[in-house]
Amino acid sequence: MSVQHSMVRERARELVDLVDAAPRPVLDEAASLLESLASPPDLEAASMLERVRGTALRVLGDLPAAKRSLEAAADHGRVAGSPLLEGEALMSLGVVEAYLGDPALGMQHFNRAESLLDGLAAARVVFQRSSIHYRQGEYADALRLMNDALPVFEREGDHRHVAHTLSNRGVVLGYEGSLAQAARDLARADAIYREFGLASAASIATHNLGWVAVRNGELARGLSLFDHAARELEAQGRPHPELAIDRCEALLAAGLPGEAEPIAAAAATALTESGNVMEGAEAYLMLAHARLGRGDYDGGGDAAASAEALFRSLDRMTWAASAHALELQAKWGRGGLSASDEMDLVRTAEVLEERKQHSAARDAFLLAGRVALARGDDGSAQALLDRVVGSRSRGPVNVRVLSWLALTLVRQARGNSYGAARAAAAGARALADSQAAVGAIDTRATMSRHAEELFAIGLSLALQAGDAARVFDWMERSRAGSLRFPPVVPPDDAGLSADLRELRLVASEVREREAAGLDTARLRVRQGELESSVSERSRRVAGPGSDAGVELSSIDAVQEALGARTLVALDLVEGRRVAVVIDGVGARLVEAGEVGDCDDQIGALTRRLRRLALRAAGGRRDTLERSIADAVEQLDDRILGALGVSGELVVVPSRDLRDVPWGALSRQRGAAIAVAPSASLWLHAERRRPRKASTRPAVVVSGPAVDAGNVEFDAVASLYPDAVRLSGVEATSEAVMEALEGADVAHLIAHGSTTAENPLFSHLLLHDGPLFAYDLQRLKSPPRVIVLSSCSLGGSKQVTAGESLGMASILLAAGTSSVICTSSLLPDTEPTAAAAAEFHRALRSGESTSRSLFGVAVDSPLLALECVGAS
Repeated sequence: MSVQHSMVRERARELVDLVDAAPRPVLDEAASLLESLASPPDLEAASMLERVRGTALRVLGDLPAAKRSLEAAADHGRVAGSPLLEGEALMSLGVVEAYLGDPALGMQHFNRAESLLDGLAAARVVFQRSSIHYRQGEYADALRLMNDALPVFEREGDHRHVAHTLSNRGVVLGYEGSLAQAARDLARADAIYREFGLASAASIATHNLGWVAVRNGELARGLSLFDHAARELEAQGRPHPELAIDRCEALLAAGLPGEAEPIAAAAATALTESGNVMEGAEAYLMLAHARLGRGDYDGGGDAAASAEALFRSLDRMTWAASAHALELQAKWGRGGLSASDEMDLVRTAEVLEERKQHSAARDAFLLAGRVALARGDDGSAQALLDRVVGSRSRGPVNVRVLSWLALTLVRQARGNSYGAARAAAAGARALADSQAAVGAIDTRATMSRHAEELFAIGLSLALQAGDAARVFDWMERSRAGSLRFPPVVPPDDAGLSADLRELRLVASEVREREAAGLDTARLRVRQGELESSVSERSRRVAGPGSDAGVELSSIDAVQEALGARTLVALDLVEGRRVAVVIDGVGARLVEAGEVGDCDDQIGALTRRLRRLALRAAGGRRDTLERSIADAVEQLDDRILGALGVSGELVVVPSRDLRDVPWGALSRQRGAAIAVAPSASLWLHAERRRPRKASTRPAVVVSGPAVDAGNVEFDAVASLYPDAVRLSGVEATSEAVMEALEGADVAHLIAHGSTTAENPLFSHLLLHDGPLFAYDLQRLKSPPRVIVLSSCSLGGSKQVTAGESLGMASILLAAGTSSVICTSSLLPDTEPTAAAAAEFHRALRSGESTSRSLFGVAVDSPLLALECVGAS
C-alpha cells in the first residue's frame, strides 16, 4: 500500500468522526479525496470515503444520494474482502433505507452487518437497530437494545455513540412519559457533544430538551430551547425540517393551530420531496392536528389519510393508528360517526393505549366518550371517559385541561352536578397556572381555547342552580385570563429592540411607497419576518407565576368598590343572554331572554358615527344625528333595558358586544359608563387609582400628519404647565417611551391602527414610525390615564370566546388604570381639540375618568369615545 493510500485511509477514519460537527466541509473533502484516488483505486480507501460521503449526505438531508454512496461503500468493502468496511457501510445504509420508506430492508441490512461485525462495531449496529424500533413505536424493544449497547460504548470510550444513545433514549423516554429521566439523558448527551465539538448533534439534543419541556408543560422554556437550537443550526448551515414537527406540537399546546399549519405543511413537503418518508409522515400527522385544531375537518381528514397511508407503507402501525384516529375525528366533525365507526374508534384507542401512545389514546377515548354521550349511552360514555382522566396534574395545558374535561363529563353523566362543577373549576385553575407560566399575553390568550368547553359547562351548571355568585365566578374565570398576569418581556433583549427598530423603519417605508404607488412586496416579506421574530422572542420568556396575577374578584369586593355605581357583567349561555347585576343592594341574576343578533345594529350605528366624524352627511347632519339617536336607543333597550339598571355603570361585555360604542350609550342613558374586560381587572385598576392629587408629570404627544394636531396639542398642554411636550421630530418612539415611564396622565394625538392578526402590533404613528403595543407593554410604570386621541385604537380582536385583545386591554394589563379610546373614527378638527381640553379640565378638577368623559358636551366629536378600565 502506497504512502498516499495510507494517508487517505487515515484521513477517512478521521472524517467519520467529523461528520456530525461539519457535514458540508466533510462532504467536500471526501469528494476531493475520492477523485484523487489512483485508478484502479484503493477499494478500502474508496469504501471508507463513500461511507463518509453517504453519512454526510444523510445528515444534510439528501437521502437518495446518501443511498447511492453507501451502496458503493458496501460494494467496495465486499470486493476488497473487508467484512468491517462492508458491515459499517451496510449499517449506515440500513438507517437511510428506513428513512426512505423501507424499514424492512433497513433491518435486513442490519442483520447482514451484524453477521460481519463484532465488538464495538457490532454494538453500533445494535444502536442503529434500536433507532428504527423507536421510530416504529416499539419503545420496549428500542430501550432494551439501547441499554445493551450503551455499556459497550462506555467501556470502549466511544463518546460519540454514548451521546447518540443517550439522546435517542431521552426521546423514547419522553414518548413513554418518563420526562425527568428523559431530560437527564438529553442534558448528559448535550454536554458530551459540546465537550467533543459535535456542534450539530449538540444543537439537536438542545432542541429535544425543548420538546421534553413542552411535554412537561413548560411552554416558554421549550420555545426558548427550540429557538436557541435553531439559531445554532442556522449558523452551521444545517437544514433540519423535521425539527419543525416539534415546534408545531408546541404551537398547538399554545392554542395556535393557525400558526402551526403552514409550518407543518412546509415540513411535510420538504421532507417527502427529499425522500425522507419516515419523518414526512410525522409532518403530515402534525398537519392533520393543526387543521383539525382550527376546525378544518376536510383538510384535516385529508392530511390524516395521507399520514396513515405513509405510516402503513413503512409498517409503522402504531403511528398509523394515531393517524386513523384523527381521520375518525375529522369524520365526526363533518357530521358524525356510524356505529361501525364508533367501534373502530374504540378499538383504535385501545391499540394506542396498549402501545403507549398516551396522548393519541387519550384523545381517541375522549372522542369515543363524546360519541356515546351524543347517542345517549351514558354507561359506555362513563367507561370510556374514565380512561382519560389520569393526566390532570402534569403535562401541557391541553392535556391537563382535556383530562379535567373528561372528568367533568363523567360526573355530568352520573348526575353529579356539584362534582362536575368542581372538576370544571379545577380545569380552569390548571389553565390559569399554565397561563401564569407564559410571559407573552397573546400566547396566554390563545391557550384559553383549550378550556372553552369547561367554561361553558361551569357557567351552564351555575345558571341551572340560579346562583348569581356562582354565575359571576364562572364569568370571571372565563374572560381576560391573559390579562390577569402582567406582561413579561425581555427588557434587555438587544435582539428584540433591534427587531422593533427595524420593523419601525420597514413599516414606515411600506407606507411611503404605498402612498407613492410603488411596489412593496419585498418590504412586506421582511415586515412579516420581523413580526414573526418579535412574536417568537416574546413567547420564549417565562411568565411571572400565579402569585403575581390579579385575583378573581368576589361580588362582595366589587360591591364595596362600586359605591353608588352599578356593575353589569354580561355573558351568553346556550343562546340566551344572562347578566349579573351588582349594586349597593346586592347581586342579582337576570336572564334577558334569547340572544338576538346585535351585529347588524352595532355595525349600522358604527357606520353612522363614522359618517358623522367625517362630516359626510353635509346638509343632512340633523337627519344623521336623529338616526344615530334612534339606533342608540334601540341598542340600549336591547342590551341594558331589560336589566333595570340606571345611573353610572361599569359594563363587562359579552363577546358579541365588544364593539358596542358604549360612549354613545352613555349619553343616551344620561350617566357615565366605563367598560372593562373583566370585573377583576376593573377592580384591580380601580384600586390602583390614586386617591389624592398626583405629583407625577403629564405627557402630551402629537404625531405626524394630524391636521388639527397642533391645536389639540396646545389646548391640552396648556392645562399642564409642567407637561412633557413632544411633537414634530421630537416625537420619536424612544423619546415618547422615556416620557411615558412614570407619568400620571398621557394624551397621545396620532394616527393609529389596530392589527387584527396580532393586536400587539397595533400602533400609534410617530415621527420615526409606529409605536407598537409591544413597546408600550414594556413600560414598568405606565401612566395612570392614557388618552388615545386616534382612530380605531379602541378596537380589539376576539381571540377566544372569553378573550379579546386590543391596545386598551394591553395597556390595562401593563398597569394603566384608565384608557380613553374609540374603535370608530375620531375627527381631526378644532372641535375635537376643544372637547379634549374640556375632558382634561374635568379630570384635573378631581372628577373621575368616566365622569370627565361624560361631562363633555353631548354633541361633541368625542361621542364615540369610551372609558376602558377604572371609572
